[in-house]
Amino acid sequence: MRDLRLEALADTPIAYLEALESAQSLTDDDWRARSLRGAAGGDSFQDLALHGERPVGTSVAFVAAGRAWLAGVYVTSSWRGRDLLARLVGPCGAWAAQEGFDELRLEVHESNVPARRAYARLGFVETGETTPYPLAPGGLEVVMRRAVQDA
Repeated sequence: MRDLRLEALADTPIAYLEALESAQSLTDDDWRARSLRGAAGGDSFQDLALHGERPVGTSVAFVAAGRAWLAGVYVTSSWRGRDLLARLVGPCGAWAAQEGFDELRLEVHESNVPARRAYARLGFVETGETTPYPLAPGGLEVVMRRAVQDA
């Protein structure tokens, strides 16, 4: 999990609300706690795609402010274009539906055009809402949504 997350942060730093340097400073215990959080159930769910024993993709769904959110989505570059994104997002939508939500939301940086297009291909639509991106270089996060019955 650590290696995949560090790869994601190096690959597309603007896509995550965490700096690579910060993640690199985490201890093994910190990484174990992160991994267990998604596996333990409750208000979050994590999906992981493996090729053999190597993680090649991940997604996380969680509850915040009374809504189900998708975050932490990453597909390693050699697995892009193989429908893995849809296979990672689908279970997050199913989890949201099981938790009683009718939609899954996400925030994507305004300058991350490839991700915005990929999410649109999966049926996510922009809501017109934005939030400030808290890390440098700033900008806005665009809110997108998709009904979970489409998941």
